[in-house]
Amino acid sequence: MNWYYSAEGHATGPLTEQKLGELARSGVVTTDTLIWHSGLAEFEPVWKLKPEIIEHLNKSAMARQAKGATDRIPTQAPSAKEMPPTAAAPKEEKAAKPGFLGRLFGKK
Repeated sequence: MNWYYSAEGHATGPLTEQKLGELARSGVVTTDTLIWHSGLAEFEPVWKLKPEIIEHLNKSAMARQAKGATDRIPTQAPSAKEMPPTAAAPKEEKAAKPGFLGRLFGKK
């Protein structure tokens, strides 16, 4: 099957599935790149038609995101002195006044 992909608003191809996969691995074709083959009404994103060729992109992106997120995790919890004043002590909640039924049935 011959595939075409959209690059800067122009259709590029025809390409084999193998070549399309190579372009995905090299970063030319990404998750949102639009692709098409005969029989389709219009171009669709790669993630919708051929998710298997971009599977590696999702894993590497998640790995980069996780690494960036875990670099910021402190190794120990901050002490009360290091915490902002509003976060140091939880606010006490006032007890709610009984409603109509509470007053009717003697709840205080």
